[in-house]
Amino acid sequence: MQEVYFIKNDHEWSSDKFAKMLLPLTEDMRNKILAYKDGRDRQSRILGKWLLLKLLERFEPELTLADLKHTEFNKPYFQGPFNFSIAHSAEMVLCAGSSDAEIGIDMEQIIPIELASYEEQLTQNEWEYIQKASDRLYAFYQIWTKKEALLKALGRGIAIDLNTLDVCADVISYESKKYWFYQLSIAEGYIVHIATSVPFDSGSISSEMLSDPL
Repeated sequence: MQEVYFIKNDHEWSSDKFAKMLLPLTEDMRNKILAYKDGRDRQSRILGKWLLLKLLERFEPELTLADLKHTEFNKPYFQGPFNFSIAHSAEMVLCAGSSDAEIGIDMEQIIPIELASYEEQLTQNEWEYIQKASDRLYAFYQIWTKKEALLKALGRGIAIDLNTLDVCADVISYESKKYWFYQLSIAEGYIVHIATSVPFDSGSISSEMLSDPL
């Protein structure tokens, strides 16, 4: 089972709401979030944890945020079959959960960028795919969100060079293991991709927008 919860982060919270939203988090989580200076970034990171709590209620109600562990590459995880991934961009925050697969999710708002500045982080095949596309910006964000989603599913982060991962196909192999990509329609002006270690019907991915908490 795969589930995606998402929410808008489109207004500044009151100091009272901010304090209340911090309460369910561990002390370490609170300290890391408070270290960020940007208010929207703080709220997005809090909302990511709040969405994770909502997914835990559905998948593993006995677990809490205090049960989170971290791999040697600092990927957060829970003991057991439940896997999750959090992403945020601009006014959107989302969290994906799966009961039977490694999962990674990435979301990017489509905004104008200088594509040439990213060429070194792409494979030659990916760069040619983008250059041949009728909408190069859209094609770039398709590739980029697939790359980031795969990195999260692998749980290796910056330990892997982006230009060693070619994600033009919808199914790829990495270190003798296959990963599948699925694009989701979450909000206009954004591109979202999921990477998973098992195939499934894209129609079985349930997504739900949650109401603003408190």
